[in-house]
Amino acid sequence: MKHLIISIFSVTLLAGCSTGSASSDDEIAEFTPVTFASTKATAAEKEACEKAGGDIKKTGRLQAEHCIQPYPDAGKACSDETDCLGWCILEDSVSEPVPGTPANGVCQPTTDSFGCTTLLKDGKIEVTICVD
Repeated sequence: MKHLIISIFSVTLLAGCSTGSASSDDEIAEFTPVTFASTKATAAEKEACEKAGGDIKKTGRLQAEHCIQPYPDAGKACSDETDCLGWCILEDSVSEPVPGTPANGVCQPTTDSFGCTTLLKDGKIEVTICVD
């Protein structure tokens, strides 16, 4: 059961890392998230993560090891996830984000999707998600 949950989470996490039409820049076009096959990285996976500029961190409720990489478009202004390699997130802290409210967004800084994040779509607050 634990492996099924990890597999489902991994697929979900990768779906959030899709490469949209962020830019034609070579650095962005070559970005590939490093994922681990298990909750603990092998020596080869650790090496691949570090080579890709990532840091290995234990995250989430399971405290599984993940390769946390900075996105090349981190902090770039966006209005939708199609503008980013990761998510387009709310730029400013809002105590209670209201879906449908116009807002400024920035591209997600790293591949770390844990915690609560407010997503934007078409320049408006869409939803706040919490991943643990």
